[in-house]
This record gives sequence, structure tokens and C-alpha cells, in this order.
Amino acid sequence: MQAFRPLLVAPFTDENFRQATLLAKTLDKDLKKLGRLEAATADLGRSLAFPGVALLFLLAVALFALRIAGVGDLGIYVVFGTVVAGYMALNIGANDVANNMAPAVGSKALSLTAALIIAAVCETAGACWPGARWSTPSPRESSPRHRSWTPRA
Repeated sequence: MQAFRPLLVAPFTDENFRQATLLAKTLDKDLKKLGRLEAATADLGRSLAFPGVALLFLLAVALFALRIAGVGDLGIYVVFGTVVAGYMALNIGANDVANNMAPAVGSKALSLTAALIIAAVCETAGACWPGARWSTPSPRESSPRHRSWTPRA
């Protein structure tokens, strides 16, 4: 096959028309492939966004625990335990949201975005507001010697 010559230079013939049509079809196929590649890349980016945010949260928890516990002999255990607790908190929060918001999102009464925003505000408020009223018991209150209970028969 001859090398393709631009249509402006060559006179308009059937051969030039066939070559231009072939080139247009090839270009269309390539553009469709690029469009599919772009869509796949966007889907992959969206699917990796949520685990990325969760990993950033766990990294922040680890850095917070490292700052509080320090780098002492047992500091690594405190950091590891705090990261595990953060992971469990993410799972428990996701389970709470799924149980509460699934009917509203499934019936299309709420969009997924609105349900996630409502859940984030309510979960955070529920963790911070009532939690501020609790106090740590004194050593006397938590000592088993000072508890008054009798086992049931």
C-alpha cells in the first residue's frame, strides 16, 4: 500500500477517497479506545477515593497516638492498638450508616450524598456531644473492694 498523501496535494480520486475513509475509520476506532480508557481511569479513581480517605484517617490516628504515647518501649503497642481501634470505629460507623440510611436511599427518598452528609453530621455529634458529659471514675469507684453487689443464686 502506498504511503498516504494529503488530500490537498493529490487530485481527488477514488483511491484518495478510500484512503481518507480508511484513515477516518481508524481515527474513530482510536478515539473510541481513548474514550473507553478515560472512562475506565475515572471509574478506577472514584473507586480508590474512599479507601484512600480511610487510610489517611488511619495515618492521622497513628500520628496522634505516636505524639501522645511517644516512642518509648511500649509506644508501638499503643500506636498499633489505636490504629486497630480507628479501623474498628470506621467499620462500626459504616454499619450504623448502612442500617439507618439504606431504606431512605433504597426508596430514593434521599440521595446517597445527602444521606452520607446527614450521617456524618449526626454520627460526629453523637460521638462528641454525649461523650463530653461522661467522666472517668475515680480509683475508689472502680476498685472491686468498694463495690456492693451480691451474686444471685
